[in-house]
Amino acid sequence: MTTPSSSARCPRPTWRRLTELHDECIRLDPALKDAPVHPEARRGMCARFCAILQAFQDLLPAAAPGALEGLEVGVGEGALWLALQEFVPSVRWHGLDIPRRHAAYQAAFDELLARRGLSLTEADLSREPIPRADASTDAVSFSEVLEHLPPDSVLPLLGEIARVLRPGGLLVATSPNLTSLLNRLLLLAGVSPFHLPVAEDEFGCRTYPHIHLYTVSEFEELCRCAGLVPARRAHRTYLAGAFFAPGRLLRNAALRLYLAAEHLLGTLAPGLRDGWLVAARKP
Repeated sequence: MTTPSSSARCPRPTWRRLTELHDECIRLDPALKDAPVHPEARRGMCARFCAILQAFQDLLPAAAPGALEGLEVGVGEGALWLALQEFVPSVRWHGLDIPRRHAAYQAAFDELLARRGLSLTEADLSREPIPRADASTDAVSFSEVLEHLPPDSVLPLLGEIARVLRPGGLLVATSPNLTSLLNRLLLLAGVSPFHLPVAEDEFGCRTYPHIHLYTVSEFEELCRCAGLVPARRAHRTYLAGAFFAPGRLLRNAALRLYLAAEHLLGTLAPGLRDGWLVAARKP
């Protein structure tokens, strides 16, 4: 007998609501408090969030609110975490992020979490295990984290995710696509799609930019090596919007042409889209 989907019991996310959640988080950061956000950047963010939420809604079993245990790995500014809490309510979502990630506005971030009833654990997963018990988790969100990790830490981390997942538990991951049209154009222009590692910031937060990218097939193989079975894959367009900037008319016009080309060519060859989503289960 098949397990019923939880999607029928979940509220449907709207871009307006996702934008409100994003604003609630980013305005806590003094550096972003008054910064304008381009509509195309919002569009890409909402497209990614919707894909992740839909995967959890479709692939998790039906359950009462808070009956399942979930982990958002790499909380970042927190908007996806809030969206998961609101739109996948069958899961009690916990957060995990690198130490001192929110040091610039720690008190405000802690107040947000207290208001939402959320708890955050800090750990550097490129060096440390996930601080959760074996088989204690039903769902793991792993969005836009992979590309920031040293390559030699990826398989051990996926092994940690497999360890904490219960049998039948679900991982949903997204990441930039190595074979995207944008990356191909960058390479033709002699520009690397990778970034050099950076040192700790002024608060001692040890983060990296995009130091390694993967194809969807590579990530699925890494999942298999870690003991996870891929259950869904999709290529998405959601990253290019981040390059739009208020007042940059020529740049924005060129980016709109690029997006039109990616949408057209991505329909014929999905591997040219700028991001991907993979869902995988623990047997």
